[in-house]
Amino acid sequence: MDMLYPAGLQARHNVPWHNVREFGATGDGQTDDTAAIQDALDALPEAGGAVIFPPGHYLCETIRARSGVTFLGFSAWSYQASQKSTHNNGSTVLSPLHGDLECLLDWRDCMGTRIIGLTLDGQEKGEGMHGILSCHGGMEQNIAIEDCRIVRFSGSGVRLKKCWVWAVRRSLLGFNALDGLDASSSYDGWVIDNQFCGNGRAGVRGQGLAMVTLTANRIEWCRRAGILLGTHYTDQMSDQRLQLRPQLRPGD
Repeated sequence: MDMLYPAGLQARHNVPWHNVREFGATGDGQTDDTAAIQDALDALPEAGGAVIFPPGHYLCETIRARSGVTFLGFSAWSYQASQKSTHNNGSTVLSPLHGDLECLLDWRDCMGTRIIGLTLDGQEKGEGMHGILSCHGGMEQNIAIEDCRIVRFSGSGVRLKKCWVWAVRRSLLGFNALDGLDASSSYDGWVIDNQFCGNGRAGVRGQGLAMVTLTANRIEWCRRAGILLGTHYTDQMSDQRLQLRPQLRPGD
């Protein structure tokens, strides 16, 4: 870790960061690392900072995020067209400790929160569990999900509920029981350069969606539709419904 996070980094750039290993996280894929991860996050100053995840497989219950905090890892994940495959998860993975959770990362009422370079693997645990769950607290959020692999959740990979100002970029959201991204009732978003694959309902779902840009995404093999939209914003979409049917693999 010294090569990635030299001792002078914090002093030179005045960026507070906490390594979850220094707070007791093991990342061994067996130990409950909830308290260590939450302690590392909560110990950041009020203005926020970064929580660093060295390579490992971290099991935890729901982690409650804060405004101005970045979850940072170096997962280097890749793609594998199999729901059961885990060897392409990369080197830094977060998974739920058990199935009795609403979500793995709780971003409700957070502003300026980001996750970069991590794999979230729901391992098909529970029922209706989301990888990331967020909703606004009365103002623009400016949250971002970047360079992440979010797979195998029993709900949606990312559930944005009435979020204002958000971005999902350069990520893979696949093999989730519901949607890769469900942004229903959310506004002012950017969905750019992602891959959505093998989700049980849709790659991208948005009921009541407004002012969202989707650009240069690969969407494939989602069971109900690639993009599933419906809206009451008749001034912007004339109350249309758009369904892109799945393109199945040869032989399916």
